[in-house]
Amino acid sequence: MKARGGIMKYFLLFLVILISVGTVNAQAALRTQVVEYKYSDVVLEGYLAYDDAVKGKRPGVIVVHEWMGHNPYVRM
Repeated sequence: MKARGGIMKYFLLFLVILISVGTVNAQAALRTQVVEYKYSDVVLEGYLAYDDAVKGKRPGVIVVHEWMGHNPYVRM
């Protein structure tokens, strides 16, 4: 009977963690948009992706796309 109680404790702990992770993920949404910028006389396009749940300054990552151009694979 003691083993059954231990299993139940771990099951309830797992359930609480699963529910908490689900609620944290439900609050955040990934926002994306194409951004135009200019270098000399050339107008270029960039792709901006950010988490709207984070406010203020955030770190950034520059991704250099393949030679064939910016495509959905690069955005993943």
